[in-house]
Amino acid sequence: MVTVEGVRTLIVFARHRHARGKMYLGTILMLFGTSLALRAPDAITTTTEATGVPNLTVFVRAACSLGTVIGVVGLLELSGWAWLRLRYALAAVAVGTCALAWLAFGCSRPRGGPELLAAVVWISGAVPGLAFAAVTLRIRTVVRQASWRVRVAGTLTIAGCLVCTAGVVASLVTVTGGPDLSGGNEWRGLVVQSGGGMLVAAGSCFGEAVGLVADVRRRRENVRVRRLWRYVEPIRWTMTDRIHAGGVPSREIIDIYDSLLLARQQNCGRVRARAALVADAAGLGQRDRTEFIDAVELRAAVNRTCRRQSGAVPLEVCPLDLNVEKDPLDVDVAAQRSQVARLAKLVLRNGTVRRTA
Repeated sequence: MVTVEGVRTLIVFARHRHARGKMYLGTILMLFGTSLALRAPDAITTTTEATGVPNLTVFVRAACSLGTVIGVVGLLELSGWAWLRLRYALAAVAVGTCALAWLAFGCSRPRGGPELLAAVVWISGAVPGLAFAAVTLRIRTVVRQASWRVRVAGTLTIAGCLVCTAGVVASLVTVTGGPDLSGGNEWRGLVVQSGGGMLVAAGSCFGEAVGLVADVRRRRENVRVRRLWRYVEPIRWTMTDRIHAGGVPSREIIDIYDSLLLARQQNCGRVRARAALVADAAGLGQRDRTEFIDAVELRAAVNRTCRRQSGAVPLEVCPLDLNVEKDPLDVDVAAQRSQVARLAKLVLRNGTVRRTA
């Protein structure tokens, strides 16, 4: 799963060339996930029987673990640590990989002996462990001023880096007691490292998942806004010299706000009083009460306009007085869209609003 998340993140970078952070994060996850897969207890035996090359699994997983330093240094370089250069990380990984190859294939030490495994762990574990500790400190500093989505993703990444570092430290401590790198149980180290990798992968995909949910939610809200915009068309006919919205949600929201202003001016006081009585009887809160009264007034104004048109009574066009509007409209577009979407749900689907109007 960690490897798949790394590949997906690299695909995101391939589609969006400006997302260099995704490239480094995908590199970390892909290499780290590969090293986790090769740490399975039966991986060494299976690979040796299939290829006939002893220590091949140990070398590959150690090289992948060491290669994660490239992605970590790339992320730190993007976050402002200019003294960490990617070319130095590449040189260190190249030298470390050569050392691992010599230990695994050219060293005179016994195959699979504790000395060999200890040296491999020191090379492939200590350096990534220090890199994860450095990125933990840096992410903790960066996410303080970020949005909530980035803060949550950063928190998950920090937790994953800490777990991975703890797993590396545990391996370094226990390796001196024998060839068992997992501290007495061959699955324990793998589970700890996998948990850290899953947390880092969760931090990688959390922001995009939240963005995808927000995009779906925004599309649904735009559909509701358009339905309400079409519903208030009788009121919009009374507005002279209006620029057509052209399918742009922000312009449709402006038309709906202006229609609500005209509805408040054209309705008599009995409509608002009746809506207030119904809202009080229903026990609505302050925000729900305000939205309910606005919905009743808007629907009542549309109904009155439709009755006038059906009875061939000349429409009375009132000038739009913006000075009477007391609601704060200087909010962001997302908040306006959400507010209008709730208003549309009340106007078009709420039976109480329909009966009150």
